[in-house]
Amino acid sequence: MNSTTAGTTNDIAIRACGVNKEGKVGAWSEVYYIHIDNNAPTATVTLAQYGADANVANVTSKPPAATNEYKMNMWLRGQWYLVAEILDESGILDESIVIQHGNTVLSSSEYAKDAVSGAAGKTGYKLYIPISTATSSSSYTITAM
Repeated sequence: MNSTTAGTTNDIAIRACGVNKEGKVGAWSEVYYIHIDNNAPTATVTLAQYGADANVANVTSKPPAATNEYKMNMWLRGQWYLVAEILDESGILDESIVIQHGNTVLSSSEYAKDAVSGAAGKTGYKLYIPISTATSSSSYTITAM
């Protein structure tokens, strides 16, 4: 499904029609084109703790005071940020980023983001999500296209 010509894509054209139980074919739909991207976006996730003066408005300009690799069921003390870098060769759409804490969708004022570039021409965003300290357990889901 990948194009053999650099910088081009192979699109798939689809149209449909209904067939009744007697086998009679109805009118055809309009043609719809789809493109299948065989390269999934890459995501790297780390944990970072910043100085006491860091907040969502300025965290992108602060150096981390400590970093840690995320491990399942780990405990954190103090304010930590989940730092996720999401990259794709076709880019990540800013408006496609959705972050959920449990079942609650975070507003864009509840996290920070920076546009970034990675290896092999990939572009995307680095997200800085403050980890909630309101409960003893937190779950975050990041969706981006």
